[in-house]
Amino acid sequence: MNEPLPRFTEARHFQRCAPGGIWIEDLSAKLEEILEETWDKLPPGGFIGGPIWGCGPISAHRFSVNTRTSIDRFLANQPDASEIILGDGDHPCWMAFKRKPEEQRVLILSGSDERQYHFFGELAEKNHRHYAEKYGYEQRWLTWDRDTWDWDRGSFVWAKHFAMSQALAEGCWDQVWWLDADAVFINLEKRLDHFLHPEWDGIFPQFLREDRVMLSTGIFGGRPALSPLLHQLWTAGGEEKEYCEETLLTTLGERDPDAWKKVQLVEHSVINGYYGWNVYPTDPARNFICHMVGRPNVERRRLFTEVNRYFGI
Repeated sequence: MNEPLPRFTEARHFQRCAPGGIWIEDLSAKLEEILEETWDKLPPGGFIGGPIWGCGPISAHRFSVNTRTSIDRFLANQPDASEIILGDGDHPCWMAFKRKPEEQRVLILSGSDERQYHFFGELAEKNHRHYAEKYGYEQRWLTWDRDTWDWDRGSFVWAKHFAMSQALAEGCWDQVWWLDADAVFINLEKRLDHFLHPEWDGIFPQFLREDRVMLSTGIFGGRPALSPLLHQLWTAGGEEKEYCEETLLTTLGERDPDAWKKVQLVEHSVINGYYGWNVYPTDPARNFICHMVGRPNVERRRLFTEVNRYFGI
């Protein structure tokens, strides 16, 4: 997607995507104090953000460094703050919103075929269930057979979007989140429902692939209003014979940006923790979900076993 993709690399992008939000340019040693004072005045649902890592001058001869430390301390001391975006590598910035005190009915979905389930999926399901029970979420694991989900209509790549669309249309969930079968929680202190702002219908991570911004569907969530958009994605996948749903998702957004204007994007690492398989539960608390993309099943089983053992599952 071109123009519809918010990159948050400049203050004007922040103001466009977070109207009424407060952009803080200060990168001095007083940043944490300024953030706390500003946060107290911010209404629920409001946004706050700014640059990080010394991307602006303090004075004519000094540049700020390592402002991420102040931001991390500030967010850690604000239980009603949800960080949702980190800027790209060339223009680092951050953004958070102030949550409203409300309970959300949340469903966590995942699925696999029977072979994957018995090899590593059962371990992932136990992990998802353990995490869901901690916050009162519901958890559901779907098992598909390869005869029903033929290759043309997408094996399990497309099945998850159909399942998400159906679950969102049930009418009994405020949020539904999808986790791929090769993803597990490695930090039980972060809440999925805190990532979705009250004004957004859905949320997708964004990352770069082949010099193009793509939308990742490995871990994503949404509200009931997202259901018809996912059904559109499912239908188009069958008609256009497009294997990569991330490519098609991006294409649909380019064709009809108005239909996706209430679907917010976040930096890929915010949802995934680390995009890879070299993550262990003893790593820093900023990690959230380990997604074993493209790794051998034996590696998935080994890591999932270690993670579950660490949490006493």
